[in-house]
Amino acid sequence: MARRRRRRKLSLPGKLIIAFLVLFVLRQLYRPFETPWEGSQEPVDTCPYSFSEFLSVDGRMSYEDDAFTSRWGIDVSYAQGVIDWQKVKDSGVQFAVVRAGYRGYETGLLHEDDQYVNNMTGAYQAGIPTGVYFYTSAVSVEESIEEADFVLSRLRGYYIEGPVALDMEQYSANDRDLNLGRQERTLIATAFLQRIRDAGYTPVIYASSSWFETEIYMEELQGICSFWVASYNAHSVPLNGQFTMWQYSSEGWIDGISVPIDMNILMIAK
Repeated sequence: MARRRRRRKLSLPGKLIIAFLVLFVLRQLYRPFETPWEGSQEPVDTCPYSFSEFLSVDGRMSYEDDAFTSRWGIDVSYAQGVIDWQKVKDSGVQFAVVRAGYRGYETGLLHEDDQYVNNMTGAYQAGIPTGVYFYTSAVSVEESIEEADFVLSRLRGYYIEGPVALDMEQYSANDRDLNLGRQERTLIATAFLQRIRDAGYTPVIYASSSWFETEIYMEELQGICSFWVASYNAHSVPLNGQFTMWQYSSEGWIDGISVPIDMNILMIAK
């Protein structure tokens, strides 16, 4: 008579591994807002958008053609003060990017934005998908990694549906990173963005169109992140290369915010 083989019980480490894999798969499946932010594989000198399809009604920009649609949103920091997020939601805002913090442009010290917690909590309660951004003044790869870890520590406890963006721009003639070269800036950006990507978030880099064209090498970042361009020229597409989001105004007004606000359009492939 054949002996029945006893079923071997799974060890505790084995159970933990299976649980981790299940959670990882579920996280990848439920990322409804992150997909449009993924880095494009198109050449950086290719812009797939037709300027004639960008429409602005009462300052709110939209886009629609056979290949792309769009969402309309804002980015905020302490500068907007206390925000009534329900009024923001009711005004039609479809996403928000919240400043998580910054490195002092002269001191080099890391700071959390004074309204970060209030903005993240308020936007979530109002049902507005959120991402975050961090203003950098890093002068080395080591500092850039420190900034990424600072941001990651602030993301715990929040559901981030949008990007984690690195804000690169010049603040004043006293900036500690003023004399960095183009390749140095590219390496610094790469370190931050790769750290964010490795942590499972969607990395994006923010800068003006002139910054992208002269201060970093977009082609070296293309496989790591998407591009968020600031340009207030309403007469042409702001960047020769493909971008995921366009900050087209810094003078917008919406209910729930008592000061001017940055306006953005997010491009989404159909």
